Amino acid sequence: MNGSEFIIKQALIKKHGIDNLRYLKAYISLKKHNNNFSRYKLRHAKLQSLFANIELLLLL
Repeated sequence: MNGSEFIIKQALIKKHGIDNLRYLKAYISLKKHNNNFSRYKLRHAKLQSLFANIELLLLL
């Protein structure tokens, strides 16, 4: 785990709770293996705002 992943995890724990860490892992996996992951976001509309929050954190 690199430093930015750790910071994102800490922010997600504070904002969303520990249960959503698996979604962070899924997000990181999608980013590493598939640069076009927007179709996955759309398929899982429930997670769309969580993914958007992670994307904002990645820009910090």
